[in-house]
Amino acid sequence: MIIEDGESNAEISARGAYVKSLIMGGKEILKPSEDGEETHGGMAILLPYANRVRNARYLWEGKEYNLPKNNGEHSIHGITRELEWNLGKMRKNKGMCTLNLSSSSYPTDLFL
Repeated sequence: MIIEDGESNAEISARGAYVKSLIMGGKEILKPSEDGEETHGGMAILLPYANRVRNARYLWEGKEYNLPKNNGEHSIHGITRELEWNLGKMRKNKGMCTLNLSSSSYPTDLFL
């Protein structure tokens, strides 16, 4: 999806609702990824956690949850960046990204 308004625009990927580029007033705002890794540039949506979860597991209210391992034995940068978000263009200069997350790795459903 591309959202435009005059000399400003944003390019957003459905995969992870990743903002590939952001140009405001003709000036590039986000650093592009040089190696193709989305978290090495642009703006990744890191939900429901942004850091590392050691051993890809955690305990919440007495129940253990297992996360996908994507950094050796650990999990980093959330569980939504690999998912396909729903992209809806509402107007020329506005857009909306939504996701209903239901995962055994998380204690509740999230409606983003």
